[in-house]
Order: sequence, then C-alpha cells, then structure tokens
Amino acid sequence: MIEQSSAVVGFAAIRAEEFMHFGIARELWGTGAAQAAHDAILDQMRAKHVRGAWLRVFAANERGRRFYERLGWAPTGERSNSTFPPYPELLRYEIDLAGGERPNLATH
Repeated sequence: MIEQSSAVVGFAAIRAEEFMHFGIARELWGTGAAQAAHDAILDQMRAKHVRGAWLRVFAANERGRRFYERLGWAPTGERSNSTFPPYPELLRYEIDLAGGERPNLATH
C-alpha cells in the first residue's frame, strides 16, 4: 500500500521482474501521486538488482497505456488474455531499469 498523510492512496505489487498490480485512488488522478508511486516502486526493483521489468495492461485501458508509455514503458507486441471472464486482452510492456537498451526478458 502507498500511504499519504495516514490515508491509503494506492496499491502496488511486484514479483521479481514483474510489475504486477498498480492503482491510485481516483480522486488523486492528475496530482502526480501515481508517477511518484510508480517511480518509488521502480526504485525498489532497482535496489533488488532488477535490470528490466515487465507488466501487462488491459488493451482497452487507454489511460493506463498512455501513463506507462509516458513513463518509458515500451509495448513488446505480445498479447494474451486474462484468466478471468470475459478474458479481456492484455498487452505486455517492458522497461529498462539499468539505463541501457530495452531488456530482453525471455522468462515470462
């Protein structure tokens, strides 16, 4: 959980190189809280020596896709479907955390 002034403002979950879950309270959209939280999470991943991260975002989540792309995440072209009905399409994104080229994260 991400807290600000004793109030929960969002949540995040990571697992190894995967940026699994991320969300910010709707009333804080546009305030910079999401970017600050995102950056803090990537800093945690770097501290764990993760050199490249990946995530999946719903194809229909245009706002989320724009957010990640603005912060340097690149779509890989890989598509899959979620495991729950109605099985919406997911798009894979990757980001380099080591300051070089986009990582080749073959384990997924």
